[in-house]
Amino acid sequence: MRCMYQKLGSTICNTDLFKPTTTFNAIRDHGVGQCQKSKIAMNELTIINNPKCLYYTHEIASWIQWLLSLERIEVAIENWKEELKGATSTSDVQQSPAWKYFTWADANPNDQAPLQLAFSLFIDWFNPRGNKLAGKQESLGCIALTCLNLPPAIRNKPAYTLLYAIVPGPSAPDVVTISNVMKPLVDELMVLKDGIQVKTYQHPQGRMVYAQLLPLVGDLVAVHKVVGFGSHSAKQFCGWCMANSKDLQSMKVGERRIGVEILTAAHAWKDAKTIKSQEEIRMKTGIRWSELNRLPYRSVNMHVALGVLHNWLEGVLAVHFREQWGFQEASQEKKRALRGAKSRGKRMRLLELSGGVSDRIGLDGSNSGEEEEDEDDLDLGGGVAGGFMKKENMVMFCELMGDVIMPTGATKLPQNLGEARHGRLKAAQWLSLFTLVVPLIIPEMYIESEAQIHIGTNRGKFLQNTGDSIQCTRIICARTIRDGHAGRFYNAYNRYTKSSRELFNNPKIRPNHHYALHIPEQIKMWGPLMEVAEFTGERLIGILQKVGTNRKIDEMHCTIMKKAQQTQRLLGLHHEELRWVDERKAKTQGRRQRYIQLDPEVYEAILGLMKSRVSGVRDFRRFPHPKNEFVLSGNAKAIRATQFNANGQNVSVMPPNNCVIYKVDKGLAYGIVKAIYEVKGPANVSYFAIYLWKIFWKFTRPRYEAGYIGYYLNLFGVTVGENRQTDLIMIAPEDIVTLCAYRYFESETFCVPYNGIILTPYNREVAL
Repeated sequence: MRCMYQKLGSTICNTDLFKPTTTFNAIRDHGVGQCQKSKIAMNELTIINNPKCLYYTHEIASWIQWLLSLERIEVAIENWKEELKGATSTSDVQQSPAWKYFTWADANPNDQAPLQLAFSLFIDWFNPRGNKLAGKQESLGCIALTCLNLPPAIRNKPAYTLLYAIVPGPSAPDVVTISNVMKPLVDELMVLKDGIQVKTYQHPQGRMVYAQLLPLVGDLVAVHKVVGFGSHSAKQFCGWCMANSKDLQSMKVGERRIGVEILTAAHAWKDAKTIKSQEEIRMKTGIRWSELNRLPYRSVNMHVALGVLHNWLEGVLAVHFREQWGFQEASQEKKRALRGAKSRGKRMRLLELSGGVSDRIGLDGSNSGEEEEDEDDLDLGGGVAGGFMKKENMVMFCELMGDVIMPTGATKLPQNLGEARHGRLKAAQWLSLFTLVVPLIIPEMYIESEAQIHIGTNRGKFLQNTGDSIQCTRIICARTIRDGHAGRFYNAYNRYTKSSRELFNNPKIRPNHHYALHIPEQIKMWGPLMEVAEFTGERLIGILQKVGTNRKIDEMHCTIMKKAQQTQRLLGLHHEELRWVDERKAKTQGRRQRYIQLDPEVYEAILGLMKSRVSGVRDFRRFPHPKNEFVLSGNAKAIRATQFNANGQNVSVMPPNNCVIYKVDKGLAYGIVKAIYEVKGPANVSYFAIYLWKIFWKFTRPRYEAGYIGYYLNLFGVTVGENRQTDLIMIAPEDIVTLCAYRYFESETFCVPYNGIILTPYNREVAL
């Protein structure tokens, strides 16, 4: 049998769909202790025709039925829906305008407990042999669906993610083949939009379930191919506006694309009779046909989410760090080119970067009347590979980075940052770098005193530029969005792009920089962009790359698909049992803590805290005690750590989880944990008390005027203080807002005489 597919104006494909495979069967061990001859004689050969390529998909309806058959799923969906009601801020996609104005099929009034499920679609390609650049470069495709009705705590877990298909390799499909790949998925979604009867755990008799596709997420290269938009190199590369590639350097949003016009162009491309006609339509409009256009409830371009993992973390920030800062090893060619430039003076380079020597200095070498340059200002363009940072700056950065203490959960960075041997940074590492490490290091490197740093100087521009990039990153990666965040990002990103041109000698603008201009409208559309980011799909790809296969590219996708489905069912069915085993194992491995006698000062602090939490608490030293009154014992357990929020985060006596931000009457305060105590309350209930050393702020609000050190520290979202280890306070675990990343610095830094500390919240929303 041969393939009868025919492209426009071309011949029939005529490729064999099956390949003959010769098998040989002789002696076979049937496992009964005696070898027996097979039915085929030794001299006989069997020829079997096997398909050249198989494309497996997981039926969405059967997966929904399996998911809803789990005991906890329906309850979790309803509880999360109720929890989101009445919230003052947006913390989930279910609170976003995209969700609220999403159209559903009209439900039958006779339906019992109808359930509407919205899914996000992730698609990307990956190298099944690993991400290393050396070796074979082959690709398999991952198509996965995530149920957005689930609470975030389980939504992004691979156990509850539908792996719909693995697209066969060895390379990614072209723009025509991708439509054929997506057709089975769209066919199923067309049925599910009208509802199906599903027997669930809560409704064994059955309930109507409607399923529709909402956002499309993933790497923009893959997303544009699936949705029918032009590639990054196309003239009209953007799917949200009509921006032209020749105007990319202007960093302006073009005329907004209209859904009806996109559909018209897509149908025209589909109905074209020749490939030349299709290419003319694509060049004119930047649009091709997509199978997703068949779904009547989807907006062609507005229901495409900007993947912040690839766009911002691995795109804008990576370019900023590696190219604009020049934080990397220079190639041999660049090193040779820079040898002659090193002999030029600082003043000459500054003049060249600011517009040319002849415009600023007369022919006789005299100044043309401009003010003298600040000799303490930063040099531009003198770093490695022509970047901002010099070699000594990078060495100092890495040394200071070794002193940064990041809480559990933050992704650590390699100490040889900037060297090729550590490989490419992951998205989580870029996030840690720009939200935790850079804010704690750059102020010490570039703020030398309390004197005002004018924003018009290179030093001031660099600090403002860095602070704006940090602010943008925190807004993008925030778990909670408020009304003003989109506007704050717009202003910060505009300042960032303007100062980047002045500091880094008109850096090259890439499509990712343009896509970031649409982030404010993306925030307004989806709410927290981390809820529609690619982390779930990329985490799934990381798991798929570790599946053991026979390493044959034409069979790998079948093996990966089969083993991934088996693993998911196991995790889904036994999730609670496995978690219980892990908790029991952790408890049995922990050290038993003995009761100790509390010092009077510590006892008074715990007593005051207990009186604010439990009524009728009495001091054991105050005799006599009335009958049936609770008396607080003078003994307690000194423990190492305790949980302080519902997400399972722990605060501890030892680093890295010993620096906290906690609530006080007038706002927030900072402290270092000295001790944690467990005391017994009424009915033998355990209560926990955390003893803190207070951190005293060095810079307060009056010093936040533009140009002063407090202004830049506030811009970076950091606090400089002093840990005097004199004033103590006792708080409850629920008083803790978040953990902090921090580092101690040398005496007299930031004019702090001793025990100086700089810290920044681990919870990014606190710094906004």
